[in-house]
Formats: sequence, C-alpha cells, structure tokens
Amino acid sequence: MPTSRKTNEFAAAHSEREIIKSGIGDVTLPLAPVVVEAMKKDCEELKSKETFKGYPEYEGNDFVREAIAGYYKRFGLSIAADEIFVSDAA
Repeated sequence: MPTSRKTNEFAAAHSEREIIKSGIGDVTLPLAPVVVEAMKKDCEELKSKETFKGYPEYEGNDFVREAIAGYYKRFGLSIAADEIFVSDAA
C-alpha cells in the first residue's frame, strides 16, 4: 500500500491526531554550511580503512537518532531514539 494512502487512511480514522510529515523537504533552498562541512568530513573518513565505517545500522546511526530525540525534547516532546528511523532515501 502506498505511503500516501496509508497516511490518508490514518488521518481519516484519527482526525484528532496531528500528522507531522518529516519525509518531505524543501529542495528550493541550499544546504546549510554546517551540513556541507559535516558531509565533507564524513566523506574524508570513507577513504581510509582505519576510519571507514561501512553501512550504518538499519534504523540509522545511534548518535544521529539520539541527537534528533534531544532536539525534539527541547520543545517538550518525548520521543525515544528507538522510535526514530533515519534513511538515506535511496
């Protein structure tokens, strides 16, 4: 079942719930410089056997999931890292 159909069915069955779609971004804006620098650093680590990490965990790197949970905690939202899935969208 396509994701949009699932989302629409959930929204119809749970009209009292707010759905936050975090999979759709704004591709009309450039990447933030801090993102570009982090990507450069990670790419540099991939060129050496000593720093090569291979594939991340299926759900995403733990440190990224923890950082996302911490970010939302600042706004009073309690989201556990194990409730977060980070994909490269490939």
